[in-house]
Amino acid sequence: MERSTKLGRIMTHAFLIVFTLIVLFPVIKVFQIALQDRQTFDMRLDVLPDKELLTLQNFSDVVGRSKVDGLGPLLTELEIDKLAEFLAGLPPPKPETDLEESESEEEEDEDEDEDEWEVPEKMAAFMEQKRCFACHMLGEYGRDGLGGDLRPVAARGRQQLAAWLSDPTAEQAQLLGIRTQPMGAMQRQTVWVFGHQLFNSLIVSLVTTVMGIFLACTAAYAFSRFRFPGRRAGLLSFLVIQMFPGTMMMIPLYILVDRLGLLDQLLGLILVYSTTAIPFCVWMLKGYFDTIPKELEESAIIDGASRVRIFWTIILPLAKPAIAVTGLFSFMTAWNEFILAATFMNDETATTLPVMLNSYVSATTVEWGHFAAGAIIVSVPVVALFFLLQRHLVGGLTAGGVKG
Repeated sequence: MERSTKLGRIMTHAFLIVFTLIVLFPVIKVFQIALQDRQTFDMRLDVLPDKELLTLQNFSDVVGRSKVDGLGPLLTELEIDKLAEFLAGLPPPKPETDLEESESEEEEDEDEDEDEWEVPEKMAAFMEQKRCFACHMLGEYGRDGLGGDLRPVAARGRQQLAAWLSDPTAEQAQLLGIRTQPMGAMQRQTVWVFGHQLFNSLIVSLVTTVMGIFLACTAAYAFSRFRFPGRRAGLLSFLVIQMFPGTMMMIPLYILVDRLGLLDQLLGLILVYSTTAIPFCVWMLKGYFDTIPKELEESAIIDGASRVRIFWTIILPLAKPAIAVTGLFSFMTAWNEFILAATFMNDETATTLPVMLNSYVSATTVEWGHFAAGAIIVSVPVVALFFLLQRHLVGGLTAGGVKG
């Protein structure tokens, strides 16, 4: 009997070890892909990265993710020489016609001017590809979608134009005498995209959690303690709302956010996340409020406490486990949400971290190393919250499970 019991324990422990390794294998595999300097998916079962490929470069690339914002794409030296040579070789513009000339003569002269100078087809295609880089910087002359009549800038000379194209800043413009401020575009600057996205995710998740918990606590307490017309219908409506996925409500939500002028703004995303999280939070907290004895409130009322004071000083401190778990779930929902953030936010610096992870997956390629490194970085705040709130999780996870 003792031998069979010992064998059973050994088999149980062996099963638990194997089961744990199987469950942890995907996590370990993600770390392996993130720690090796290779952007291809490793199909081997080996979870240890190659020593020669072991590096933190993927994490550095994700954290240091940035972009150049402002005057369009960067130009190479060959492209600068090409544009400077073209601009310096333009024919000078004809002098303005006399104001006393007849209107017919002015129209004829304008037609002649239009016919005398045209942007070569190849150069026009090149300038359109570069978002008319030179046109927007060098003049406010408008012409045929290419930024305008560029002939006046030819007098500046090839050397000066090349110097401006290589460093199109306000200081350089002042030194060269071109203009003190760029026209038609902003001055080029490097934007730390990952920093903006991390800040956006933290602000949206924290504010959504605080706002959602505050509104849900008051609503859940009212549903738990008071009897009023429409109480049952209100609770059932929350359940009905939870039946529909967020993607189904995406179109009407987009229309509402657009009408409010909150697209590409964090406030719009916070309002959407808060309202969609309230039904779950209300049901979670109501179940826990039902377990708190009403005698505590009756004793406080006898002592002269008001309903507001009872709610803030008695009910909320007793409901800390449920509030912690509900807040954690709300934070995780806002932190991990992708579809609404990608729909409402068009600017890369206005999006959240899940949208950043999606950018590593294209129609033809997947940057597995960067994707894995980014996934680990994104999961760190949630893991930290679990450690901070772990003492409340045991009581909070069963909150509302038993009444009385």
